[in-house]
Amino acid sequence: MTARPSFPIVTGSQPIVPAARSSVAMRIPAIEEPSPSAAVTEQMREQLARGLRQLDAGMDASHRTSDLAHLARELRNNPATTIRQLPLAAQRALAMLGDDASTASLALLFERDPAITQALLVRANSAYYNPTGKRILSLTNGITRLGRGGVRNVLIEQSLQGLVCRPGGALDQMVEQVWSHMVRTAPLARSIAPAFGVDPEQAFSMGLLHDVGKLVMFDRLTALRARSRRDVDVDHAVLVRALRLLHEPLGGIAVQRWGLGDDAALSVATHHREPLPARRDRLGEVLYVAERMDLAQVRGAEFNPAVVWRAGNLTGDLDAASTVNDELRMPKAS
Repeated sequence: MTARPSFPIVTGSQPIVPAARSSVAMRIPAIEEPSPSAAVTEQMREQLARGLRQLDAGMDASHRTSDLAHLARELRNNPATTIRQLPLAAQRALAMLGDDASTASLALLFERDPAITQALLVRANSAYYNPTGKRILSLTNGITRLGRGGVRNVLIEQSLQGLVCRPGGALDQMVEQVWSHMVRTAPLARSIAPAFGVDPEQAFSMGLLHDVGKLVMFDRLTALRARSRRDVDVDHAVLVRALRLLHEPLGGIAVQRWGLGDDAALSVATHHREPLPARRDRLGEVLYVAERMDLAQVRGAEFNPAVVWRAGNLTGDLDAASTVNDELRMPKAS
């Protein structure tokens, strides 16, 4: 029996602490006004095009006939069409949250979906939202306890689970690694958000979404497998490189397509901060730190906030983030 190959963890695709930047790059760009949607879309499409050119340059003749090359052509022609829209129920619920709908009307909508109802109640009774241990069973009370941001995060997480697909074989393991990393990064982002002056609930949702570009790529490979009724033909080393080069802009395009805002899209599209974003982006900084915190925990490596701050040219409160990191490392009482 042939031994199953092992593949590198593709959750971060970056070292925990990248090399510190030069003194020239350490200058903080001035804060700019939010870009119009068309300009943001064009920026992310150009970023994606650069990644595709770099990917193409590293392909040999055998790679150019693979399914990954087919996916690259799809992304080159019209990346937005490769991204599935959120479920209609989630779209309606997110729109109602944006329109400041009443708690009663939200409860009426969610009662029609047992999965969302259960997810909302489970989250409302979690330790973060229920430190006193007083459980609630009412959906209306659950929505009140979570707040609009907490409800939005439950909807996003439920929707993203639909992108956790099965492209087949060892690729399934890679999908699970990516999704587990996204789920772990979200609460880390929420914990350190105050050190950057970022809303914790927004940080949680972007932590969930920061690597969604990888799920989009796996989703398209899964669709190709279904159409062709065979296992996908990809070289794993090339796939890992494609994920590294393409997931940021593709994730940003997905976030914008789902109506979550230009600022959120740009934060996802530039969360590795290589090169430094053209605008000051505290939310992107939160994602940068949270991702490296998770990678350090997974690898059993030390997370040194001061080194990460220098490497990422960050502007948040280093002392506050260091305190959060120390608290997260403390053993929990049994």
